[in-house]
Amino acid sequence: MKPVFLVYTFQDAEHLGELVNALGPHRVFVHVDAKVDIGDFEAALERTGNAVLLDDRVQVNWGGYSQVRAIRALVQKALEFADDDDYLVLLSGSDYPLRPVDELLKHLRSHPGRQYLRAFEISSSEQKYRRQVDRRHHRDLSFLSKRTGNRMLRRVRNGVIKVLDGPLSLRHAPVPPGGMKIGHGGTHFAVTAACMRAMEAIVTPEVERYFEAVFCPEEKFYHSLIMRTRFSTATPAGGFEPYVGPGNWRYANLHLIDPTLVRVFTIDDWPEIVASPQFFIRKVVSGPSTSLRTQLNVERLRPAPLK
Repeated sequence: MKPVFLVYTFQDAEHLGELVNALGPHRVFVHVDAKVDIGDFEAALERTGNAVLLDDRVQVNWGGYSQVRAIRALVQKALEFADDDDYLVLLSGSDYPLRPVDELLKHLRSHPGRQYLRAFEISSSEQKYRRQVDRRHHRDLSFLSKRTGNRMLRRVRNGVIKVLDGPLSLRHAPVPPGGMKIGHGGTHFAVTAACMRAMEAIVTPEVERYFEAVFCPEEKFYHSLIMRTRFSTATPAGGFEPYVGPGNWRYANLHLIDPTLVRVFTIDDWPEIVASPQFFIRKVVSGPSTSLRTQLNVERLRPAPLK
């Protein structure tokens, strides 16, 4: 058993290099959003010996199925190398370890077969989440999708999407295929390759068409698929867990996440970080979080020096 890390990112190449180094010597597959120049990311990973940059990159739009496509590209590449009992661990480019990877590996070995993918069933939650699946969403709209550097054009694009996705929309989302129950939870997971292969075997064009229509499908895709496999009973709750309120931080698997979902952690948060039982933290970025990252390296991780 070994961890295989999957990282998707679109900014902060410096932090990506630090993250990959901290995850060493284990293999890390990296997807860089096709909207950005990959040069800085290639340079940041030159001195690491454990990173694999995906050549087939997806242009990712926030809240769209393109995010799932990027994650699936990482998954499918990793499955070419992973044994069934290896763990595929999904991270974002703004994550960082709170503990040495050896401690994570020890934890996984002490819970063999556990699938770290928590979800509640949307139909049993509240309107906030039901609205994400009751109408067709357009986050991957091609209109101005590549003009990311112009704020004015981004506002125009977002305004068009807001109207299309709004309460006056008459375009209902398709019915979940095959009576699938739709779950929701945090994006990041740690599941065995055997579990992932079982989930991927369920994906059909009909399944993809459904998730292309909903909002933030990366928070629903594998969360729904796993419940249709024999691995559903190996999730922390043995299936869908009771809905306890809004906020993806409530359903995190291995991450310390601030309830705002956007707060950047700094060295001032050290007491909270040290007290956390989790294995990863988000969000950490170069600049505001550099001192925190250094402190984690020195006091908790002590990664091998870059070559």
